[in-house]
Amino acid sequence: MIINVDWETFHSRYFLEGTVFVQEHSSYFEFLRCDGVLIIRSVYEKHEDSEQNIAFIERYMTDKKNIVKVLNFDNEEAPEPIVEEEKEFKEVIE
Repeated sequence: MIINVDWETFHSRYFLEGTVFVQEHSSYFEFLRCDGVLIIRSVYEKHEDSEQNIAFIERYMTDKKNIVKVLNFDNEEAPEPIVEEEKEFKEVIE
């Protein structure tokens, strides 16, 4: 399931936790983060002023170890989240 959130929410709650995938489009940046079965998505609209866009890139996407820049997502869809298999537990009473 994909959940869309605004940039401020994404930045304050999800940006520094785990791997973040980012794709640059002509007029916006798209950020994705997998959180279990959820995919958290945010779109940041670019400014008309290129200096503000450069400042945004330097602040949020340069020298960050958890940022993965991608050219595109498969079929323009978000990456599949990794889901751990459920384990069965048996209770044994003696």
